[in-house]
Amino acid sequence: MTAGQNIGCQHLAGILAWAEMTYQKRGLFAIKPSMKPKKERSPWMSNPSYLGFVLICVMGCTSETDVSIRPSGEPPVLTRNQRDSPSITTPQRNTGPVGTDSFTRVMEELTQRAALYEEGLDFEASLKTWEEISNEVAVHFAPDSWQVATAAAGKEFAKKACGFNAEDCELYREARRLNQELAKLLKDRDYALALSNANKSLEILKQLTGDYSANVGRQLLQMAIIKENLDLLEEAAGDFHQGIQLLNNIGFKTHPEIELAHSALAAIYSRANQFPASIANQKLATLMSGKIWGEDSVKYAGQANQLGSIYHRSGDYETALKILRGSVAIRRAKLGADAIEVGHSQLNIGTVLMDMKRFSEALESVKIAEQIFQQTVPRRHRGIVLCHNKLATIYMLQKQYGLAEEQLKLAVRELQQVAHVMPSQMSLTEYQLAISLGRQGKYSQAQPLLEKIISTQEVELGPSHPMTVRSLKAYALVLKQTKQEIDAQRVYDRIQRTAGLEKGDERVR
Repeated sequence: MTAGQNIGCQHLAGILAWAEMTYQKRGLFAIKPSMKPKKERSPWMSNPSYLGFVLICVMGCTSETDVSIRPSGEPPVLTRNQRDSPSITTPQRNTGPVGTDSFTRVMEELTQRAALYEEGLDFEASLKTWEEISNEVAVHFAPDSWQVATAAAGKEFAKKACGFNAEDCELYREARRLNQELAKLLKDRDYALALSNANKSLEILKQLTGDYSANVGRQLLQMAIIKENLDLLEEAAGDFHQGIQLLNNIGFKTHPEIELAHSALAAIYSRANQFPASIANQKLATLMSGKIWGEDSVKYAGQANQLGSIYHRSGDYETALKILRGSVAIRRAKLGADAIEVGHSQLNIGTVLMDMKRFSEALESVKIAEQIFQQTVPRRHRGIVLCHNKLATIYMLQKQYGLAEEQLKLAVRELQQVAHVMPSQMSLTEYQLAISLGRQGKYSQAQPLLEKIISTQEVELGPSHPMTVRSLKAYALVLKQTKQEIDAQRVYDRIQRTAGLEKGDERVR
């Protein structure tokens, strides 16, 4: 592999990692009560070489990972990375070999060449290469296209870099070093140190390119994602808004980065239960996705899926159902009826139908999702666990506790084989199983299970955590139902001491 090819691969890896991080973050962690309003920013955003290489990556082998925003406390469903060759819908000046292997090879060669020149601080040669890139892009895309804007930003940086003095070149080297280190920190999820590096890089970029360059805008979006991972959600939202506005002002209006930024903002606001702001941003992301990739594309379906999930969380079930059904229709047409993305959409639809109390339809939709997951993904997969849990919930709502028990036992068995499952995560499903047993009067089975759950939660979550208290309440009720009055009272006293529960409150949530 040549040096240029190696640089190109590094940029591609950064793009895929960024996409995965953003989409995985959405709904993955619980939000704290304050406004802390989320497939994605990585260190390559501030690297000028990315400006051109994104053309190849988006046209040739873009990754999509989509996740639904789900009700509080419920983990998200993640897809596998899905490669997609999008159709460019921006009006073009003429029809050229856009997206073909030959055009991709030309772009790859030119951007790798520019990256090598920049690494060697030969900015005059870099500028000439960016001019070639701009000329190639201008032939195939409209003047207002995001491809042209991206190429123009690369050329603009190269022009500024031609005026770097010795001190500026040293700063540029330091920025590259910080970005390389930042990539590793993000991979290791060391977000605190990553934020420190990103801040240092931002100051260097401002000094080298000014406060209003594309590089600074990208760095702000990257920092927003890092802050979101640190649960600094107010600051993250501010950085997103600032980065979007800056990039809009310099011509990045309908652009993949702006699309993803609006979607990330939507996830932040959804986590804060600020649904009007969340819906507004996700609508922008969805509309932009349709313009960039086409309204029949997998990417557009992913953004629509996210929009439907936000409407669901907001309580607008009818709108959510309509959007989600549109999303699943596109995914089925593009990817096939057994695609894992179709399974995710079916699970989302089933959840909405369940909340609408249309239980028979909900069961049908979730069972379709389960069948897809069983056929498509390896066993011991979280998606299959989610289906079992969802089916159990529907059965519980219908008071069919025996059927719920069967599904929850399957979920527990599956979770026992899933990698990286925390004991506290297992206890959530086991708690539901204990409740289903208790509702059937199977107290001899529910009692030891609750004792195990409480022991786990006290260590993992703490004795006064709401989930621990909930389990203690259920345990006390089981003891009371089995005439173990003294032990039950001890548990109630313990709840009162640790969580301030008033005496006599024996309700099981």
